[in-house]
Amino acid sequence: MRFFCYNQPMENTKIITLNLYHLKKEKLLNIAKAHQLNISKNTPKKEIIETLSVILPSNFMTDTRFFLLNDLFFYASITANYFKDWYDKEKIELLQTLLHNGKYTLDHEDGQMLFEKGYLVILMGKDKKERIMMLSPLTDYFLDRIKEIIKQCLINENTTDYLTALSNIYGCFTIEQFLKIWELYGEKKDGLGHRWTKEKMVEFCNKMQNREELYWYNGQHIIHPMIKEEELDELLEQAANKPYYIPTEKEIQIYTDNLIDKSTKAYQKMASYFKKHKNGLKPKAIRELTSRLALALKFNSKADDFMKILNSMDYKFKNEKDRETFNEMIEFCSNNTRKWVHRGATAEELLEEQK
Repeated sequence: MRFFCYNQPMENTKIITLNLYHLKKEKLLNIAKAHQLNISKNTPKKEIIETLSVILPSNFMTDTRFFLLNDLFFYASITANYFKDWYDKEKIELLQTLLHNGKYTLDHEDGQMLFEKGYLVILMGKDKKERIMMLSPLTDYFLDRIKEIIKQCLINENTTDYLTALSNIYGCFTIEQFLKIWELYGEKKDGLGHRWTKEKMVEFCNKMQNREELYWYNGQHIIHPMIKEEELDELLEQAANKPYYIPTEKEIQIYTDNLIDKSTKAYQKMASYFKKHKNGLKPKAIRELTSRLALALKFNSKADDFMKILNSMDYKFKNEKDRETFNEMIEFCSNNTRKWVHRGATAEELLEEQK
């Protein structure tokens, strides 16, 4: 793949305008839509280009404040690998060091947002080879503020991890609860010392709404993607008046990448039961069965739901004693599993608080 850019000594708007004329009208309309511009397909191409030439720099400035690592690495990789001769050697070396330390390998999927918004554009040349067009005024801004962008990107990535972890723990939670946990752990992580305000977090969640599938935001709550909009009211009603569980920093790390904490006594007890009572299932099936039951417990499922899962996996009890042992195990696990209806607490922990 070959790459090129235009970097003529012209006013930024004119540079971008010249670049955009290389795009077909359909592509320009898609970019306008990505920026939520009210432009119809009957709008003349010249008018679309004039509008985009003005808003692209300002929107790029805004979007760099919300870059995640994939955005940062991808833009840095394109710049450092294919446009390095256009820019200051010291800044390019900084990008190369960043990419080396991050062990980043170029993946075009990481550039999805950048391409959708027209900050980078793929063009097909007359030789039928694809080329990436980079808008030099945007890259100038990126390089001039690279250290600031890197720092904010690390904060954003850390924030996304916390939002993901808390959605896995609580199912549904308020920005106020996020701020409480962030102040407890996230604010001092990696020495970044960033303090979120409610207003800034509302802006962050709204901005990331269409970018992340790890949670969704409805203006009042941050919600796990497995919870459908029509299910939210029921969960809120079940969790009403219960205090939020305060997770440990280790749990935050675990739940960033996992919906289930396999290190808990509840999960270990279930795994131990099936290790002794395989009843004809192979190890892979046992792991799947354990995970499905653990999820059902987290979602506060009932006895009938557990039996449906067992039946779907063709799991049969050898005798009544095995069934009784299973029921005892499930009861223990149910009382010691962190549930969304309990705002992350276990039934045992809630009972202790009530004493």
